[in-house]
Amino acid sequence: MNSLLVTDMIKQRPPFLMIDKLLERVYGEYAIGKKNISYNEPYLQGHFPEFAIMPGVLIIECMAQLSSMIFYNGKNNLDKFYVLLKVDSVKFIKAVLPGDVLIIKSKVIIKTDEFIKVEAKVESEGIIVAKGQLSFGVVYKEKLLNN
Repeated sequence: MNSLLVTDMIKQRPPFLMIDKLLERVYGEYAIGKKNISYNEPYLQGHFPEFAIMPGVLIIECMAQLSSMIFYNGKNNLDKFYVLLKVDSVKFIKAVLPGDVLIIKSKVIIKTDEFIKVEAKVESEGIIVAKGQLSFGVVYKEKLLNN
């Protein structure tokens, strides 16, 4: 699935779109996606000019965006959002540099109507660069508008 179809599945848009391609997905269970890291990424201009590395918080955002794609139901989830609530035990193992191709994998470990917890990892060239668990809450647009 190319990046044009990815934007049908998640709410983020460039320059904050952190998934370039969805490689595989089983609804409600897991997803695998890809992100190409280029020198042209705006955040690399200042992080750090002498040694460009992808910020850890944006690696977590890659995991979160891919995780939200697990529950895309074909209707673009217009009535609800999956909001990141908690980041657990995330470890950054190797720096992510321009030229790296990230393979992001996320699988559901707990799911209720209002809460989802996933286990996610990010690899580059078969080496794990980051891993951890993310928790999401379901927020209904109607509740936000009537608040």
